[in-house]
Amino acid sequence: MAFGDISTIEGWEDFGFKYHEGINNLRFDDEQGILSFRYTEPSTWWMNIDPAIERTRENVMNLLHQHAQSDDDAMQQAAEATLVSGAFDEQGRYQYLVRDLPWCNGVVFSSNPNPHIPGNSEAKMNWSEKVKETFYGPGMKGELDGEYLDSIEAYATVEENFRREHFHYVTVPLTFSTSSKKPVIHKASSVYELSKSLSRELHQTGKLTFANSAAWQFAFLCPYLDVLGIEAEWIDHDGEWDPPDDGSMNFKRIMSYHKPYLFLMNTFFDRIKPDALEKYFQRCLFYGMFPSMFSHNAADDLYWSSPRFYNRDRHFFKRYMPLIKRVAEAGWEPITYATVDNHAVYLERFGPDAEGNMYLTILNNSTETQTAHVSINETKLNIELPDSLKDLVSEEGVQMTQGTTRTMEITMAPQDIQVYALSGSPGGNV
Repeated sequence: MAFGDISTIEGWEDFGFKYHEGINNLRFDDEQGILSFRYTEPSTWWMNIDPAIERTRENVMNLLHQHAQSDDDAMQQAAEATLVSGAFDEQGRYQYLVRDLPWCNGVVFSSNPNPHIPGNSEAKMNWSEKVKETFYGPGMKGELDGEYLDSIEAYATVEENFRREHFHYVTVPLTFSTSSKKPVIHKASSVYELSKSLSRELHQTGKLTFANSAAWQFAFLCPYLDVLGIEAEWIDHDGEWDPPDDGSMNFKRIMSYHKPYLFLMNTFFDRIKPDALEKYFQRCLFYGMFPSMFSHNAADDLYWSSPRFYNRDRHFFKRYMPLIKRVAEAGWEPITYATVDNHAVYLERFGPDAEGNMYLTILNNSTETQTAHVSINETKLNIELPDSLKDLVSEEGVQMTQGTTRTMEITMAPQDIQVYALSGSPGGNV
């Protein structure tokens, strides 16, 4: 759930909520076992500007300095943090982009969230003793489960920071500008420093990190993230199915490993076609990842504020979320110990978990019906397969051949998936 209040949703139990980007109903979340995370966007500041004011650099910087003297505490802190932590371009100027978006008509500044920068920095504005006391202290009406870091890889501005006074505080190597060849701080390095420091401190008290736009470009942030996610556009604005490539999904699956990976679909939900929406759920099931919905522009016509949308799609959640949960909680494993004789058909294995639950997910990634022979090595998986297996999606059975490596013949519609539960025991050769 992004921002909204889960308790306001009719029959919310059908949708499988576990992670809440927001702290607007902590008591309800606590009672229902839903984890709540405080929202921050730690490497940018969006500064609104009156449409009548021309977006010249002089006007932008004058307004930034005015806000730093504001009587509005939140405005003053954000502006001062930008002055301290703002990234510089090669000419020594604060870096920003002019933007007109639903949440900001003005500019967005790029900041360095390195927690080692002294003073009233970006990092200290978002995470300080005062912040911890306010949100994790005894005065909080409910238990907060961690910090939500938005746009962790989705940089709203540029990636090169030439600000030399920041060089002294880096704990990872500098790199070089791709254009001028001068030394710079890459913004991903600064986000890494924040993620590493924050996660270690949160883990000391049993709290978690949750990040948006994670495992998109970089692998080295992932060890410090407990819940990973990204906004997705797998269904285009005409309601047609437009899935991501297998390589990008593999990267996310590998880097999150046994951690949960979550998607927020951004599209026009009144245009969505039922078969495209079902393919979204099925594709998530294949990779053991979790689907949810947001907005066509990350601001307006929120899916979870529209009963006409979620009631229309409720049956998909009820059908697929329990299966996704079973598969994901068994834990993705990189070696399947299964093979397939058709290159259009993909395999993934999940488990065994502590109870020996194991699953094989199968995807026809083509636009045509495919027939394939899937062979499963019982010895390597330390299991004994029955003479037939049942596809948990269609609930149809399929016969297995005899032998050390058991084989089944399957036929799959375009973009379809199948899921099979394999019996086993903990340990063994897996």
